[in-house]
Amino acid sequence: STPQLGMNFVPKTICNVSECEVARALKVSNSMVEPISFTVPRKQTAIFQDDIFPPTAGPDPALSGADWFSGQDADPILISLEDGFVSVVKEAFVAEVVA
Repeated sequence: STPQLGMNFVPKTICNVSECEVARALKVSNSMVEPISFTVPRKQTAIFQDDIFPPTAGPDPALSGADWFSGQDADPILISLEDGFVSVVKEAFVAEVVA
């Protein structure tokens, strides 16, 4: 058996909803990264399983960095996984240089 160097779970939005995959981890060893899928066995997979896929945190932040540093707090913006996750192109972050 090869030693495990580390493991990380990917975001919920990466999971394959149509196959009832509720979590996916990446296991790192000396020579490879192995995906490990956690699925819930269901007889009928043709319909969306809303009991195992509640709304989850989406990719958009609920606050800006400045708002968070000023002490504000907000709940995450939730998305539904029913239609699958479609990634959006975000504009690049440009740091302001102060001379």
